[in-house]
Amino acid sequence: MRAFKHLFLLLFIAGVFALTAACGDNNTTNEKVEEKADQDGGTMTEKEEPKGPIELTFEPATGAEIEPKDTCITIKMSIKPGKLVKAEFIADGASTPTPASFSYDTKTDKDKKTALVCPYSLLDQGVKYKLNVTVKSQKPDDKEYNGTAEYTTKAPYADKNAPAAGTTINLKIDSILTPELLGSLLEGQKDSIPPILVNVHKRDEGKKGNIIFIGGLGKGPEGGSPHEGKDVVDTETPVSISLVGKFDGRWFSVGPTTFILSIAGVSVVLDNFTLTGIFTEDSTNVEEARLSAVIDPEFVKKQFEMDICSIVDCDENPVGTKSVLVAGKIVGVANPLEYSAFITKPLYLENNIAADTKIEFYTTGDTKKEDVTVEVKSCKGSQKEEKPCSEADGATIADVAGDASVTIDDSKKKGEITLPTLEANTWYQVNLTAKDANGKEFKTFARFKTKE
Repeated sequence: MRAFKHLFLLLFIAGVFALTAACGDNNTTNEKVEEKADQDGGTMTEKEEPKGPIELTFEPATGAEIEPKDTCITIKMSIKPGKLVKAEFIADGASTPTPASFSYDTKTDKDKKTALVCPYSLLDQGVKYKLNVTVKSQKPDDKEYNGTAEYTTKAPYADKNAPAAGTTINLKIDSILTPELLGSLLEGQKDSIPPILVNVHKRDEGKKGNIIFIGGLGKGPEGGSPHEGKDVVDTETPVSISLVGKFDGRWFSVGPTTFILSIAGVSVVLDNFTLTGIFTEDSTNVEEARLSAVIDPEFVKKQFEMDICSIVDCDENPVGTKSVLVAGKIVGVANPLEYSAFITKPLYLENNIAADTKIEFYTTGDTKKEDVTVEVKSCKGSQKEEKPCSEADGATIADVAGDASVTIDDSKKKGEITLPTLEANTWYQVNLTAKDANGKEFKTFARFKTKE
């Protein structure tokens, strides 16, 4: 799961650098200031109109059935508001809203009396949703007005089959939905973004239940694009995942949940991480998926001395804490890798690991314990925390005395490594080589630091 988050964080930071260059001129800044002034009701219009109250009408009307995919709700307002405050889709029984855009429908209404609410995630099937909308009137009325509608989603994918255990899918970013400026700037860079290789490790029988994905962040082969050749897994920085979710026919989801991502001494909280998608009709790939997470602007500011809220729109809660919602669309592409292995615990460069920790790994094909070899090495003295095992940066690498033992569970695709005695407050690298029944070999490693 952290691989998805890590990818999104990298995408966001890369886009922010590009945005800084693109938005450095005064014209762009002034346009944003003028737009905010208009939203706050500070711009005078030629024809004076009443400022409130504002009546809200929903289309489709409350009680209607809606599609779980590509659904937008139209909000008609009796008077042009001063500001669109918020819109929240909340599933029946859920505590966290589904992230959604809330913007003026300027294509059909230049007077800004019409708005659209469009979820960034795919909605659950056959579930009741409540849509709460808040707008603020222009000054001097300057009041908030609320509206609510209830909907039930259809279930067009429920009678289909999810992929069988063992299916491996190669995913790539198709577009960034928000922030819009980030999406525009990265549009021409999609082929340079690493893919995500995901294996269906296990799922419940039938057409509905729990599903476990295993996968890792990918990379492009030397001299090629990310989706050509067989070198699609990043074996230099192998961030891997164990992703537990649910499926309902061809529909699947993970989250929402909160994570603390800790790498090389840097921690960042990612709230409301959500992955939703639809498998293809032949159950061999992903037709479309949506990914979203909330990032703390203070993290980017501290690490890169950059105020991203001056470039993209940030949300602010009642106590003044700001956040940025990042959402994207993902599609499945052909998987060229016949066999691979992923270490899911500990996380790559995790730095607070118990000395008696066990290494958890998965493979995409049946594997015997005698076909798994393990090397354990200590890394000391590096001048760079983010490169603890780099001899070029002063690290001394040594073999660790003692043998590591391997066990494989009944699935023949999940294993555990018990390590020899490790020192406290020390970086280690565990090299894993695995082979499938046909002799296909895959190498990866874990790199982590033990607790003091």
